[in-house]
Amino acid sequence: MRRKFLWMASLMMLTMSLQAESIESRLLGLHNGNTSYVALFEETKAMPKLNKETKKRGILYFSYAGELSMRYSEPDGDYNIIRCDGKFLTLRGGKKMDIPMNEKHPTQFVIFRNTLLLSMRGDVASVAKENGATLTCTENSKQFVCRIEKNKQQKVGVVSLDLIYDKQTGGLQLLRLNEANGNYTEYSASSGKMNAAIPQEVWKE
Repeated sequence: MRRKFLWMASLMMLTMSLQAESIESRLLGLHNGNTSYVALFEETKAMPKLNKETKKRGILYFSYAGELSMRYSEPDGDYNIIRCDGKFLTLRGGKKMDIPMNEKHPTQFVIFRNTLLLSMRGDVASVAKENGATLTCTENSKQFVCRIEKNKQQKVGVVSLDLIYDKQTGGLQLLRLNEANGNYTEYSASSGKMNAAIPQEVWKE
């Protein structure tokens, strides 16, 4: 009886593993041959314990060459720009930052940049690896839903990520970064279009 139970448990674990791999490969497959993704986005920063929440909105432009530009309309003029020349540029309330990127000594900004770029192209396995975390993926009739969890003993910073993708196009619909203290930052995308034209000026400061 015990042997039969162990066999059934092993089979169940194998089935779940194959399902996760299938979702990862199917999601990556949806991105093959794409050149760009353009969508409206909303950024939410929440501090539930303090009952505080701020929202920002704009348009995101992703190039599969490894570039991402988030142009805010609320507040107007702010931006995040990740360029393939290694630049990570931000403008917040009139204050510009040119954040150094050093792959040999990853900082939170390097990990954040890589997480954004990998998430946009649907490479959830690499997102998990970048964050030193485990990956679980499920699906429903319209979406792929992925959960990435770091060490449960971690007391500060981002401890888990939630990613949701459109099942037909592979377009990222939601990226949520959950912190140990209960705070979170969420990026939701809507009206996304694959292979849309990207104006060159969105890469400029």
